[in-house]
Amino acid sequence: MIDFRRNYEHDGKIIQDTGDSAHAGPWMRRRRNRWFHHRAAASRPSWCLGADARPTLDVCSCPVKPTAPVPYDELASQEQVEAIMQPGGGTVVIDFWSPTCGPCLAMAQDFAEVAEQFDRSEVRFCKLDTATHPELAEPFNIRAVPTILFVHDGKILDAAVGRLSAKALGEKSEWLLGKAQRKPGFLRRLFG
Repeated sequence: MIDFRRNYEHDGKIIQDTGDSAHAGPWMRRRRNRWFHHRAAASRPSWCLGADARPTLDVCSCPVKPTAPVPYDELASQEQVEAIMQPGGGTVVIDFWSPTCGPCLAMAQDFAEVAEQFDRSEVRFCKLDTATHPELAEPFNIRAVPTILFVHDGKILDAAVGRLSAKALGEKSEWLLGKAQRKPGFLRRLFG
């Protein structure tokens, strides 16, 4: 029979871990959750434990990096969406996402990196949380997340459903910028 129990050393004492975190002390839960604690970049979690192993709201011992401003806009009102979708709304990449969607969360870092590479006056990047604001996603007939719309002057030129890599998202954004900067062709100039 395999013994899955582990022993931990805490303050010079050997403690046996039975695998049941409900009966384990707070220091043992802290040890198990340390991976999550050190990956909280934006803010310090409320369950951060002090040196005496009691839950506190004190400053944690791990360094917390100051958060940089996000390179995209959060869409939270109907007026913001209407401003994008009217003629003259500019060149916009809209990411429809949800906090419960794994691919959305995996793509979030790539979306931010690509958004940093473009000037906001050329291409504007926006995110719309479909869980918080489903009424804003309804007119676009969003059926799956992540869905990325490429919009120029109120017209949807392309849509991508599913996770895009940073390279693919960058290429599509370059394509959208090229469409926005292109002059009208001969037939368009001739017939209006």
